[in-house]
Order: sequence, then C-alpha cells, then structure tokens
Amino acid sequence: MKKFKKIICLALAMVMTMAMSVTAFAEETKQVADGTATIKVTNLEEGITVDVYKLATVYADGSIEVEDWAKDAYKKTKVDDIVSLTQDKMTDDAVKALQKAFAADKATKVNTEPLTVTGNEISLSVGLGAYYIVANGSKYTYLPMVAVTYSVKDNGEYNAADAIIVAKGDTNDLDKTASDEFVNAGESVDFEIKKTIPSNVTSFVIYDTTTNLSDLSEATVTVKVGEGESAEEVKNGDVNFAFKAVENKTNTFELDLTSLVDKFNNQKVSVTYTLTVIGDEGYVNTAYYHIPNFDSTPDEVKGYTGKFTLVKKNTEGEVLDGATFIAYTTKKNEDGKEYTAYVQADNDGKFTAYTENKDIATEFVTDANGEIVVTGLEDATYHFEETVAPKGYSVNTEGVDVTVSADATKLVEGTQIYAFSDELIDSNLVKLPFTGGMGTTIFTVLGVVIMAAAAALYFATKKNAAK
Repeated sequence: MKKFKKIICLALAMVMTMAMSVTAFAEETKQVADGTATIKVTNLEEGITVDVYKLATVYADGSIEVEDWAKDAYKKTKVDDIVSLTQDKMTDDAVKALQKAFAADKATKVNTEPLTVTGNEISLSVGLGAYYIVANGSKYTYLPMVAVTYSVKDNGEYNAADAIIVAKGDTNDLDKTASDEFVNAGESVDFEIKKTIPSNVTSFVIYDTTTNLSDLSEATVTVKVGEGESAEEVKNGDVNFAFKAVENKTNTFELDLTSLVDKFNNQKVSVTYTLTVIGDEGYVNTAYYHIPNFDSTPDEVKGYTGKFTLVKKNTEGEVLDGATFIAYTTKKNEDGKEYTAYVQADNDGKFTAYTENKDIATEFVTDANGEIVVTGLEDATYHFEETVAPKGYSVNTEGVDVTVSADATKLVEGTQIYAFSDELIDSNLVKLPFTGGMGTTIFTVLGVVIMAAAAALYFATKKNAAK
C-alpha cells in the first residue's frame, strides 16, 4: 500500500511539473527587436493628413511577421527579403497587390491621431519593421508608400534605421478631347491630350488605344508645355515626339514623356495629332498615363456616324426595285461659301467623299427589297432625289429629306451608329385608253383609197389634156 501511495505521489508530481512547463511554454512569446526609428515623408501638400499602417514586424531572432491583411500580397518571411519592400525597389505588381489587399478597417494604424502635414512633410517614430503609408491629398493623388525602418550589420545585428520617403503625387488630371465627335468615313479628326507633368517620378508615359482610326505611329505629334499663348513646342532631343506601337497590344501606342519631368514638372503638357476615320462605324480613342507603380483612369472619346435606309414602294405598299437616287447636302468651302455637296460612296453604300460635280455623284439603286442603304454619314440634312423611277412608275419629284443627328432613340446599341429610315411612294404611269372601234378603221381605209383614186384620176386627166 505504501508503495502504491508513493507511485501515485510521483505521478502527481510529474503531472504538475509537466503542467507548469506547458504554462511556461505557453507564456513564452517572441521579442520584438529593440529600438525606434523615424519615418519622414516629404513632398506633400500643406494641411493634408497621412496615416501609417503596420505592414510587418521584425523580431529579435531575425524573423519577420507580415500582417494578416498583407500576407497574400507579400508572402516572404525572411527578414533579409524585406528590403524588396522599399519604395525604390518595389515592382509594379507588388504595389498593385498591396493596393488591392489594403483595407483600413483590417490594417493596424500606427498613428493614434491623423498626421497633419506642416512644411510639406510629416514625421513619426516607429519600431523596427515595414510600414504602409497613405496620404489623403486634396489636390494631388499620392501613390501608396512603403517604409522599412531597420538595417542589418555585418555581424548580423538588426538596428533601427530612419526612413525618408519622397511622396510621389499626381493630379490624375489627364483629359482627352476630339475636334469632331460626329464624323463621316474618311474624315480627319484632331485629338488632344492634356496633363499636368508629374513631379519626382522616374518615368512618365502616355498610352493611347485607337479603334477605326488610322495608324497613330505614323501621325505627326506636337508636344507643347505651358498654357494658352505662352505654350511652347518641345522636342525629344532634336526630333519631334512620336507614338510607338506597343508589342502584343492591338492598336495601342505609347508616348514616352519622361524627358519632360525634371525640367517641366507640375506644368501643363499638351499632345496633339490628327487621325483619319476608317470605315463607317465611327471611332473610339482611349488614353491613360503611367508613372512608376500607377496607371491612371483611362479617358475615352468616341466618334459617331449616321446610317440611312430608304425603302421604295408603290401606292399599294409593294416594294419596288430599280429606282435610282442621288443624295446631296450643303457644305462650306475653305472661304466659307456654301455649295451643294453630292454624296459619293462605294459599292456597299459606304460614304467615301463629297463632290461638287453632280455628274459623278453616286447613283443609289433600290434592291430586291426596295432598299438603298447609305452608311458613314456625318451629322447633316441630306436630300435623296429620285432620278429614275422603276419601269411602269413615275418619278416622285419630292424626294426625301433626312436629318442625321445625335438622336438617342436612333443609336444602335453597342455601336457608334445612329440609324435613320424613311420610305418614298411612286405612282403608276398614266395610260391613255384606246378610243373608237372597227367602224373607224374602215372609214380610215376607205378615205385613203378614195384619196389615192382621186390622185390617180387627176394625173390621168392632166395627161389627156396635154395631148
């Protein structure tokens, strides 16, 4: 019995020892690396606020713990790898991943009160680690910033290190405009991109994507810096700036304006060029700019064209083929003088040009459905004049007027086309009825015979008299 009690006591002692050990182990936590550092952010708007969020913590044993909100965006765990988070070394993909992952309600804010910018900068004391910085600009849009606040000595020790970040702000004010947004096929359109040149960035590139427009890489590009009459044209070295096609992207072109940043930062830049509308379905032109780790919101302009369908019918509502039309509108020449502009089109009815010569105006002939279709028209009032009526019908001299305009009810969904239609009625030719009967014919023949006999008798009498 005594031995049994000793065994029980020994077992209880072991259990208690193990329990105490487990508690001790449970209470053991990793120690945060000692030291504090200062984060300073410069180049900020006066009076705006800045918030600093924990991205990762450095521990005394050299390990790193990334905050939960950022783990999917940043999966490395070795402290030596944290240097890849520094502002100058982060890739575009890394920045975009952090931007996408960041949520203010999930991240730990380090500053208890908003940091207000004074003298264009803010400062904050923090521990060793990495921090995600958000500047809430009123005039400028600031790229997200990352500060790393430690350094590693040759002996492997981790020390606090101050971080100075130069904010990269931009107004995000790219504006794309076009000289004409209702066009005909083949028309030339002037385009302009305006933007404030960013400051303190290592690259500044404008991207432009075109649809149904001529090749932008072949266009003459004019770049001016400044505003109004004081704007001056600038070149890329000794040559004009030019758009270049982007590989593997259809109809996408890039214009590198990085050379303007240091000399003209925060000034307005204007980029102008002229393109030709291709086809009869309008155009789309989209532009955006890129600076390191940031793509702006694209700005888009569209050009629209008109389509007109004329249906030829008779008074009974039956469609008629073979009716011929020409179309014309009123235009102004370079001197401002108005003239009649006749429409020319290809075999498919697509507008190609205007001509002042009526003799070479395109003749549109109704098909088996009684239709003519003309596409690629600009906004104008056109008169369709019937020149030849179908066999058995008379020409409708009134013709048809159609006003092609930006009418929301006429816009074909998913396109840049306003579609209009009308019809024209031709009446049958008037046929004169056949009058008289068989008696009339007999009298006519008899009259001819009598006249012939009288003529013969006259010449015979005259001959006898002569003898």
